[in-house]
Amino acid sequence: MCEAVSTCAAPLHIETFVWSHGYGRVLADHVDHCNHIEEGRRLAALVVTVKQNCPERHVYLVAHSSGAAVALAAAEATPPHCIERIVLLAPAISHDYDLRPALRSVRQSIDAFISRRDIGALVFATGLVGTADRQRTAAAGRVGFTPVLACPGDELLYAKLRIHPWDLRVAWTGNHGSHYGTLEPRFMRAYVLPLLCPGPS
Repeated sequence: MCEAVSTCAAPLHIETFVWSHGYGRVLADHVDHCNHIEEGRRLAALVVTVKQNCPERHVYLVAHSSGAAVALAAAEATPPHCIERIVLLAPAISHDYDLRPALRSVRQSIDAFISRRDIGALVFATGLVGTADRQRTAAAGRVGFTPVLACPGDELLYAKLRIHPWDLRVAWTGNHGSHYGTLEPRFMRAYVLPLLCPGPS
């Protein structure tokens, strides 16, 4: 992300939120959902502070894989419309995760980049240990999100969810549909950074 921003001189200030257990502790980071929630609340407090100090500033959250659980936990703990947009890259959470609280917190949208080709991480790995939210089901980063429509207004709320499936037209960026494809700098510049700008896109 930082490389993509610096290369194209995008008018963005990037803050990396460190939530993991440490370098190389990928499994612990994935399965510790209590940590996702706790760190998400810590992130939410930072977001609220930014908005209180600078109400006109747009706040965007970008998360990859298990980090989606942290970003969504943060959104669930912030007031409505506090976050401009959330971008989820290969989210390693369950396809039927209830996005309604997070959707209420965003002003524009939640954008999820998914890929049927993400087999190693989001089929085999999650098949062994479950998704980041401790479910034994298909991961949203592979099949998308299934809307939870239980109350009047939920359908309108889910209109703010946008799914971006991988296809061959993005292969020129170096993203070939694997779990880390969305982190390719050219993909970031072409498809992610345009979402991180004030106003609708």
